[in-house]
Amino acid sequence: MKSFAILAAGAVLTGSLFSAGCRTVVVARPGPPGPPPPPPGAYYVPAAPWPGAVWIREHYVWRPRWGRYQWVPGHWVR
Repeated sequence: MKSFAILAAGAVLTGSLFSAGCRTVVVARPGPPGPPPPPPGAYYVPAAPWPGAVWIREHYVWRPRWGRYQWVPGHWVR
């Protein structure tokens, strides 16, 4: 009977060790607040390089790989 109690206690201890090692904890944290936008005002938009080009104004883009925002200057797209 004594050996059964020791065996049972060992099984419980071993099971708790294995389950603790396999646990995954995920903590969701919001990204850092974005930088302040540039002050509104007049800015220069160059002439369209081709017909039908659309100007995308400068803006910030979140870069998860870097863990920060990156400034993207204005540019033309098709």
